[in-house]
Amino acid sequence: MEKFGSHMVIKICGHSITCQHIEKDMGLNAGTMITGQRSIQEVGEDAFARLLRVLSGEMTKNEAIGYYKSIDIQTHGFSPRRKARCGA
Repeated sequence: MEKFGSHMVIKICGHSITCQHIEKDMGLNAGTMITGQRSIQEVGEDAFARLLRVLSGEMTKNEAIGYYKSIDIQTHGFSPRRKARCGA
């Protein structure tokens, strides 16, 4: 089977607890805006800085862990049932 390389994706998570559960493959925790720990400008500056580093050759989390499958996108957040399973 031929590998086509990993996707150059910087994953941004908007929920801090979710980000903690999947930290090894998440690029940026944007949930800190919701909790008030950081401003939207600070998180935006982090995202832009990370983008520049990746464009300059830094590996994304996908590349670093050797993830070569399709990208999974979750758009519906945690359901109450899933929250209970994850201890959130």
